[in-house]
Amino acid sequence: MPIPERFLSLAEKLRELGATNLEIAYIWDRTSQDGGYLDDHHIHEALKEINPQLAEKFFREMRIKVWRSDLRKEHFNRRRIVESLHREAKLSRGLAEKIAREVEEKIKSMDISIITAPLIRELVLGKLIEDGLLNEYTRYMRLGIPVYDLEKAMEKGNVEDAVLDSILQQYVLFEILPRDAAELYLDGSWKIWGMARPNRAYARAFIYRTPSVKAWIKNLIAYLTARDYVDTPSVHIPKNVYNSEAGREILEAVKEDVILWASEDLGTRTIPVSKEPIYSFGHYDAKVVGDVFQINIGQIAESTESIKATESTLETIRKGMQRYTEFKGKYVKRAEYPVIITGVQRAENALMLDMEKIKEMVAPLRPFKLEE
Repeated sequence: MPIPERFLSLAEKLRELGATNLEIAYIWDRTSQDGGYLDDHHIHEALKEINPQLAEKFFREMRIKVWRSDLRKEHFNRRRIVESLHREAKLSRGLAEKIAREVEEKIKSMDISIITAPLIRELVLGKLIEDGLLNEYTRYMRLGIPVYDLEKAMEKGNVEDAVLDSILQQYVLFEILPRDAAELYLDGSWKIWGMARPNRAYARAFIYRTPSVKAWIKNLIAYLTARDYVDTPSVHIPKNVYNSEAGREILEAVKEDVILWASEDLGTRTIPVSKEPIYSFGHYDAKVVGDVFQINIGQIAESTESIKATESTLETIRKGMQRYTEFKGKYVKRAEYPVIITGVQRAENALMLDMEKIKEMVAPLRPFKLEE
């Protein structure tokens, strides 16, 4: 009979405990004769027959069970930590082995019989921080949301959006943005409107936050035009909407204010077919709104109290914006990223500059719009 993967993993652990190949072969023969039982009791009893000391060591080591994220249970295996650190955090095998051994000793000192895979990962992350491996930490960290937030999202009935938004935002902050730009994001110096859906064009991300197509059309037109993000916003026409009387009534009411487009041929020459949202940007016709950046220059100026420091902070943000747009360009093509500069009056007062000087400071962030 073929040797199951579980026994191969067990054999590896027995070798770590000092078992010889002959002893491992004996365990395989015994468990095969017993119907292939691989539970701890059968293995422990078989070991006692040939090596009582190894049996006792096995009993102490194998009492710890891991509850995996895929809802399976298995013996704790230090090699899994080594392999995941090497694969995910790009650590050398020597360093990964060192960290794995230290985590294993920590787990053994807890005197527990059950541990979850997420908790093991948290212990590993703690060692990475302790050893100053911050870049490796961000590569290895686990994305998710607290149980309390999950329960609140379920109560509100939007758990899928809440969980996905949270995970994607964490991914952007910890993996995409440079660390200094991410820190500025967290202190409120700048925002990315649409970051919760970084793989989608802005219009498509927007629809997730509205209850219906009708609400989406109305809100998107108001949102984009009110902030001068685009000259003419667009409305995507799904086939089922176009074929419904109510849908055509809505489209008729807004057709003078928007560009209508569809991702498939609707049988009409007046509605163009495109795989991405179509906007009017004047000479940027047919480009897409990737996302909208908002920078609070007033807050930055008041916190830095220096023209040079404010310029340096804006440059850090610009590099963060550049990194984000490069990342998003993998998913959203030919996109424009409008920049909204807020707190202009506060910045003028804090730095004692006039409007023209403020415009010079933000000039590298085009295309931008200033808001008081």
